[in-house]
This record gives sequence, C-alpha cells and structure tokens, in this order.
Amino acid sequence: MAEQEVRVFFQPMNRTVVVPRGTPLLDALRQAGVAIESICGGKGLCRKCKVILTRGTCAMAAQPGAHPLSPEDAAQGYYYACQVALTADAEFTIPVESRIDAPQILLSSEMKIDCIAPAVMRYRVEISPSDGLPFASPSIRLAGYAGERPRVSDAVYRALRAATGPLIATVTQVRTPPEIIDAGAATGTRRPLYGVAVDLGTTTVVGCLVNL
Repeated sequence: MAEQEVRVFFQPMNRTVVVPRGTPLLDALRQAGVAIESICGGKGLCRKCKVILTRGTCAMAAQPGAHPLSPEDAAQGYYYACQVALTADAEFTIPVESRIDAPQILLSSEMKIDCIAPAVMRYRVEISPSDGLPFASPSIRLAGYAGERPRVSDAVYRALRAATGPLIATVTQVRTPPEIIDAGAATGTRRPLYGVAVDLGTTTVVGCLVNL
C-alpha cells in the first residue's frame, strides 16, 4: 500500500477500503458500500452520522457551522463521519442508530379520492364540419375543457382530422400553454391514465399512485 493511502475497517459489516490519506470518512463509507444516515448531505447539521473509533487515529475536519459532539459522546469515542479526515489506518464501528438497513414497505393500502384536479386530463373531442368551404378546416372542440387554448403537434392534429368516430384527447397543463399530447378512439381499449404523488421525508418516503 502506498504511503499516501490508509486502510479503514468498518464493523460490524466487516468491510475494508483503501483510500488516499485525508479522505473524508463519509466518502470512505460510501466507497465501501456502507449506508449511513446523513440527511444533511455531510454539512454537520443533522447529527445522524455517528461512528465510533475503535482502533487507530483520525483528524477532525468539521465544516464551519457544524454541530459539535456532546462531551459525553466524545468521551465514548464517538465522531460524526462528516467531520473526520482519515490520516492513518483506523477501524470504526457503525452503531445501529446510524445504519441504514434495506428499505421496507411500511404500509400499503387502497383509498378512494373524492376529488382530484390533475395536470393531465382526458376530454371528449367534438368536431364540427367545415360548412362546405373548400379550404376551411373543421372546428375541433374539447367538451368540458375551460382554459387557455391548447397547442397540438402536427401528428396529433392529423389524427384528429382523420378520425371517423368519437375521439378522446389527452391534455397536459404542465406546460404553458397546455398541449394535446394524445388522441384516440373513445370506444375500445385505452391505456389507463395514472398520476403519482411523492412526499420525501427525512427518513420516510410516501408515494401514492392515482388512477386519474
């Protein structure tokens, strides 16, 4: 091993990694594939990336504004992984409160949502004839749609004009102006239209799949 490298052991995972001298401990943990709590991104604010130095030495490298260890934790050999630079061979124990285990689905359920206002909706297409004028285009209207006039690509517009039966158009209001992104027969089998809502918490992710 080169003089400018250090060997670090992580317990109880029994993982070893060789990194350049001066590497932040949090980076070494990630390189070794050891998942550890660090929701502040290594800024020293969340106080969740606790480790215990069980052998060897290391250096403190706290960022400005980072929270210091309590005197009790320091006396027991605790460090915050984001505030440590690796300067020599060392061994660290990752306490259970700092580990990230395999994610688990805590709750799975179905519910009925009475009222939704999605950004993507379907509307029945009403096409009025061109009144016999040779170069006039038929009038295309979305039943029940109220809002800014949506734009439509050439391909979707041709599909609308060529239709011989009832049509359903899919309109997205994510963009400005809104856009008709699809048109298909009102009868027969249509692909389902779903929406997803996700709430990213500090330790839990909640998702909801909604049939629009």
